[in-house]
Amino acid sequence: MLIKQREQLDRDLADYVVGDGVATADEYRREVLRLGAKAQALAREIARLEAGGLPQRPPRRMPGLERIARFHSLGPAAHCVRCGFARQPPEWARAAGWLERAHIIDRVFDGLDLESNLLPLCSPCHLDQPVFRAGEEAPALRWFGRPISAWGMWA
Repeated sequence: MLIKQREQLDRDLADYVVGDGVATADEYRREVLRLGAKAQALAREIARLEAGGLPQRPPRRMPGLERIARFHSLGPAAHCVRCGFARQPPEWARAAGWLERAHIIDRVFDGLDLESNLLPLCSPCHLDQPVFRAGEEAPALRWFGRPISAWGMWA
């Protein structure tokens, strides 16, 4: 896959030069630098993989508990969806200290950091959570105590 990305970079640069005519020297230099940085990153990734390393995932950008609660219609009061544990103050915005964002489909098995794949759990429930793989959405949602029909994509 990385080789294909490198080939695409080469095509992009060729298209840039041939495209609508010859670019100015400054434009061409900027494009070479931009694509060169991508090529260098790909070369580092290829070398790491050839040395036996694992592919790197992109940086994590997990949504906050408020967005997760809104997506799943969990109501205004913060709580663990598995056991119902709640604390004061009950706002989702202030629950990050005692609630954790748990993946429905585990990240190791390509579970994404999206609202649709995250639910709030207290620490004991999160530790007790089994690992669910892609294709195991129905048992995962049953374990979380969530209705399967709540997600059109998994219904």
